[in-house]
Amino acid sequence: MGLFPFAIWVGPVMVPKTLFILTRQIPQNSNYIAIESGEALTVARGTAKTENGKAEIELPEHFSLVTSENAPLTVLLTPENVPVLLYTKNKSKTKVTVAMKKSDLFEFGDVQFAFQVTGVRDGFEDEEIMVDTDKMLKNEREEPKELNPVKKRINDLAKKARKINEKEKKDKK
Repeated sequence: MGLFPFAIWVGPVMVPKTLFILTRQIPQNSNYIAIESGEALTVARGTAKTENGKAEIELPEHFSLVTSENAPLTVLLTPENVPVLLYTKNKSKTKVTVAMKKSDLFEFGDVQFAFQVTGVRDGFEDEEIMVDTDKMLKNEREEPKELNPVKKRINDLAKKARKINEKEKKDKK
């Protein structure tokens, strides 16, 4: 168990703990919680209301700071209490523009809706989902070849945690 300082055992299954290393300066403290996924996703969500059939949603600064420019964004829109057609007119890491079908605006007026914008964590665009755990265990102590700055920092923290783990085991004996 000392090999994976960022993991916990749940019965016979090892579950990795999520480690966030924010590589950019963020104005205030941030507390991130993980979504379990085959991709390192970033998410911004909330509610908004159309005005004259349109809405501009300013996304939180933390979302743009950690989201890749190179991976596509996905925008989900859910109108509330009315059967209208909403669509994404424009999207970026900082803003989403939403519009509604003109005939729906005429029939129902402006509407409240929920939104979710999903991106991929910057630096993790090509992360492998399936890994060979036997190979990972065997090569666990080998130096990584070439890592992006985020992965390098995670690797450095893992090494530091292993040393602390080993020292604690020795101290207990």
